[in-house]
Amino acid sequence: MVDCGANYIRNTISSRDPGNVQPFEQLEFWDRFDYLNRNWYTSPWNPRNNINYTPKESLLAEKAETKIKLESTSRFFYTVPGLDDNRIVLSCQNAFVEKILSCSLLYENVLYCISNEAREPEIAWNHYWARFTRDTAEKAGCTIELTDMYWQPDLLGEKHIRVYGNQELFSFSEVSQNSACNGDENWENPRRLREHLATVVTWPMNSVKLYGSVQKRDSDMMGSVQDAVEKFFRNVLGGGASSRFHRPPSGLGLGDPAKQRIMSARLIEDEVRFWDLRPGKVSKLLKVASVFSPDTVRAEGS
Repeated sequence: MVDCGANYIRNTISSRDPGNVQPFEQLEFWDRFDYLNRNWYTSPWNPRNNINYTPKESLLAEKAETKIKLESTSRFFYTVPGLDDNRIVLSCQNAFVEKILSCSLLYENVLYCISNEAREPEIAWNHYWARFTRDTAEKAGCTIELTDMYWQPDLLGEKHIRVYGNQELFSFSEVSQNSACNGDENWENPRRLREHLATVVTWPMNSVKLYGSVQKRDSDMMGSVQDAVEKFFRNVLGGGASSRFHRPPSGLGLGDPAKQRIMSARLIEDEVRFWDLRPGKVSKLLKVASVFSPDTVRAEGS
């Protein structure tokens, strides 16, 4: 990753993919997909796998929801004050996050995101964990940057606006879900957001995952390899503070097409400082730039 000029990596505290190990002793924070469907049956949080509480005490069912829903009905996301105020499970959740922070707060280059594609009752749940994280960091004498991520491709949607307006808890914008859009819409969404933020607060726009790959799923949303590299360059040229390809099969990961575009961006950066540019309306140049390889960039110069 470093060899091709990249410096940004994602760490979701997740254990649902084949080969993953649960983050518990053997004898991104909350990713709702880990607590739904088949993942719930093997989760240490499931009361049938946990000696700290029973189904009755925890209000957690042993059976999983049969499919992902727009709003989760799992009581796992209702433990905080203002909802179930479930002290038994919440005490375990607090300990889990405290353990994560005991490791991550040792480093200054960590950006924190409360949830992945949050759809649960986000105001009470997500704000609780944002405050918990900030308070823990403050007690440790650390300054952190923190945000939240919602499944809402419209970056000026109601849920995103709530994040931008809460500068006490949050300090940057996470625009990954814009990559569910392709073409001109993918460019216009963050451009409009940038204009909006300029009237509210000076925040960077980060994109920790870009959809699009050979192994397309829900192809209208995920897009192709070409869609993925176009999204990457739109982020870079559009004023994004970070841009990262999502893992396969939903994204390019760190495969050759991704490495080539990262190297191309670094070569262009030697001649043009992206952060000095001012994004305008959609340009055909974006589609041309997205197919550049490092060799092409070297041959064409700046």
